[in-house]
Amino acid sequence: FIRSLNEESMPGDIIPALQEIVAFEEASGQRDRFLHDLQLLWKYARIADKASRESMIHYIETRNTLRDTIRQNQILTHLADTDPLSGIANRRYLSKVADEWFETARTKNIPFAVEMIDIDHFKTINDTKGHDAGDAAIRIMAGCLQNIHDSTKIFVSRYGGDEFIVLYLGMTFDQVKEKAIALRDSVAAASTKAGIPMTISQGIVHHKIRADNKIWDYTSNADYAMYYAKKSHPGAIMIIDHQKDLQHPLYKD
Repeated sequence: FIRSLNEESMPGDIIPALQEIVAFEEASGQRDRFLHDLQLLWKYARIADKASRESMIHYIETRNTLRDTIRQNQILTHLADTDPLSGIANRRYLSKVADEWFETARTKNIPFAVEMIDIDHFKTINDTKGHDAGDAAIRIMAGCLQNIHDSTKIFVSRYGGDEFIVLYLGMTFDQVKEKAIALRDSVAAASTKAGIPMTISQGIVHHKIRADNKIWDYTSNADYAMYYAKKSHPGAIMIIDHQKDLQHPLYKD
């Protein structure tokens, strides 16, 4: 049908618009949209009134411009929310999701957990193997985090430097502990395979949200737990309910 169109069967001012739409929408697999636009163009091409045809062309061009703008904005938003080195969410996006998940956990009265992670002896990796190795270590860590990411209950992000944060929504103590252990083991395995063996220290706060809690209560206590885990030994995990549990954590390995 398209190939049969020519200057005699369709007014010349319609043909360029049709060719542009055919090329884009056929190439991108948007068959339904392509057929829809084709029907509109054919309908208006048969109108003798040139002004009406020009109006239709303007509509198509405006819609295509709007579509391109939306696509560009989506790309810019993704770039603004993503850490360029690790490829996972950055601190800006973390803040947004943390507030949303915290409020969801409060409203639904379900458990919420924050895990703070630090690469052990990261400075030594940079000093002895070079900054390229340090960057590789960050990417290895991010890759292992991406493997546990779940848009409905596990959010992973780079907090800054060699620190990372994981949020857990609606998961039990045992489920969070299992994920933390699996993450530690996967980092050890992946980094050893890459020739940059490393361990991580993990501090986790897990409980249902209390009346006076704020999101920073979780991040601050997770940071304390991570610090105490690191003091214990490389590759340690500490899970607490509250800062007072640092000497007697719910779990320590």
